[in-house]
Amino acid sequence: MAQPSTLHTSTVSYRKLMKKTKELISDKTMFAIAEHAEKPPKEQSKKKHRFGISKRRGKRDKHGSTGSGGTASVTSSISTSRRSTASANGSSLLNFHAIEWKEKRYERRRQCLDPSALTLGLDKESIAYLDFTHKERVRDWAKSFVQLDPRHQILNFFRDVAQEGTDAIELTGELRPELFSPLRRFFQRSSVFSVWRPTSLEAIQKMMLGVGTGKGLDIKGKSAKKGKLSSYVPFLQIHEEEHKQLVQPMMKESRIRVFYKKRQARDTAYARLLECEQDMMGAGERDEEAESETTIELLDHCEPRCFGLSIPEDIFWESYVVRNDISRPSGSEYETGRNSLYSFQNMNIDAIRNGHASVFSSTKKDGVEHIEDHPPLPVLWQYTDPYSPPDKPDPDPMLPQTLLMAYEEEGGVKPVVSDFDCFLFGTRGVSYHEPLPKEQVDTMHWLVSEIEKILESEKEKASWTERWLRVLREEAGNDASQSSHNLAQEEQDEQYIVPRYGYGDPKSYSIIKCAVKRLRENGAVRHGAECFNYHFPQELDEQFLVISDSFDLAPYRYVNVKELRAILSQKIDEGYTFPLN
Repeated sequence: MAQPSTLHTSTVSYRKLMKKTKELISDKTMFAIAEHAEKPPKEQSKKKHRFGISKRRGKRDKHGSTGSGGTASVTSSISTSRRSTASANGSSLLNFHAIEWKEKRYERRRQCLDPSALTLGLDKESIAYLDFTHKERVRDWAKSFVQLDPRHQILNFFRDVAQEGTDAIELTGELRPELFSPLRRFFQRSSVFSVWRPTSLEAIQKMMLGVGTGKGLDIKGKSAKKGKLSSYVPFLQIHEEEHKQLVQPMMKESRIRVFYKKRQARDTAYARLLECEQDMMGAGERDEEAESETTIELLDHCEPRCFGLSIPEDIFWESYVVRNDISRPSGSEYETGRNSLYSFQNMNIDAIRNGHASVFSSTKKDGVEHIEDHPPLPVLWQYTDPYSPPDKPDPDPMLPQTLLMAYEEEGGVKPVVSDFDCFLFGTRGVSYHEPLPKEQVDTMHWLVSEIEKILESEKEKASWTERWLRVLREEAGNDASQSSHNLAQEEQDEQYIVPRYGYGDPKSYSIIKCAVKRLRENGAVRHGAECFNYHFPQELDEQFLVISDSFDLAPYRYVNVKELRAILSQKIDEGYTFPLN
């Protein structure tokens, strides 16, 4: 008895599948796709199957093969066109149809389910507990996100200051919030509020994400207002070719540290810098002693976070600035929205130069030497977009427009952004035992006299910043006998040594020092209040940030000048004291 053909069995299975599909699929589009799947018609099956198999035993098919043994025989030479047609029209459409049929079946099954009625075999108490834990997890996630906000961290710090009372903060130099009693808040009479020059939301975002850190008093460069570098502080504060000649001369003995995100970028910059160094040696711009070996050093102590170079100032300036185009065209990706000011360029150079000169600072108090915490080291960071796709190439590592001011601290490097500049903070129930030092009082008198001279002079088109920079240049060029405050040269030099966290009375300075230590992770607070800024007074801002736990709803408000004056008047009536500038 002849065995049934295997192809015939698959054909029957295929017909059953099509019949079942027609019964289950209600979508007309899917049914139309299923109809296009090739099936052996009745007329065609009587003659020859599409794979070249004869239905009649012993008959020679079109390609010359004969059947034997009562079984179907498959031809050994099937044309490529017929094979591709069978694969495309038969198996591919059939597989596509089967997948779509399964998805349709699962979709119909999901429509019959009621998610609210699923209990997974749990009782009501267990279901309520699962709902409670889910809500708590969402609440904890939202709370952890809020705790990263620098404004929330500032609020918590001054709450701790109010609870502690700051009686011994000058001696201890720290707050211990873990030792506070929860009941003490209801009985203590101290209270603190603070006013800040608000930073941009982009800067807050970068501090929360850890891709930026706040800048201190040592970095005086202006942050970018627009473009890719928005909220960052570019190293290059000039973008006009003629301003290259107005920048202070570079020092061969001073060095600049530049860090790159990738090793490849560092190695590319290293090779280009070596070429520039050789050119300068050939032109006689470098000493003969340095011709034996390169003076450019590789820095790998921050690996794998970043890779750095230690470069002499003159080689750095020649290779990065002098030989390159420094313009920032309007509308370009590296536009900053700032004017080209060579004075701020000199300040950035001085910040890096002075940062390397004084790494540690020590003071003596009560006969004991106290070494302050290691200050962050000002360096340069080559900008790369952290959100760019992997296939997008990084910018040229020698592009001067991509260099940013940064801090090297705690084994890593982060570019700096605009920090929260404290305008003032008011206290109630806090005793101030020591007044301002005499040197700071003399500096304040000099400040007021210089401001009066500017206001009495004829109005100029120059901005306040440019006019005050002129005052500083004139003051730096005067002799001690011609100085406006008639101090000896030694006292004058000592006067302009600004403390690390700025001016202020001992208690206010200690409070800011604790705030810097508490918020060192994101660098939101780096220096003292603006009301003690006796060296570089700023123009009045249009918007301020007031943080206080006595506000209804949100603990902080963004206000204008008129609203700020109303709040300060109200705080005076409530018994708060604070300095004015």
